[in-house]
Amino acid sequence: MTIELKKLQLITEIALLTDEVILDYYAQLLSQATRKIAPKKPKSATSKSKTRIPLTDVVRPMRDVIDIELLKKEQNWKPTTAAEMQQLAADLNIQEPIEDLLKMI
Repeated sequence: MTIELKKLQLITEIALLTDEVILDYYAQLLSQATRKIAPKKPKSATSKSKTRIPLTDVVRPMRDVIDIELLKKEQNWKPTTAAEMQQLAADLNIQEPIEDLLKMI
């Protein structure tokens, strides 16, 4: 099993957790393990230092309920009008028949 596969498997297992106590336990375990295992390297002028970004800064939990209207508001979504779509199609100036375009996908 490759390291990428192992990471993916762990991420999947963590994503399926529903008990916050267990999740906190795993987070603490991971934090302790990375502190103990990570080798301390002296910083040299030639090496680029990599800063570790905490997982909690990168991954956000999914919402229990997804509300389309709330998402529209959060993302400032504005619908495209038929006139705008027709203008976009005209600007693209596509010459191929629709049948040929559909075969491409």
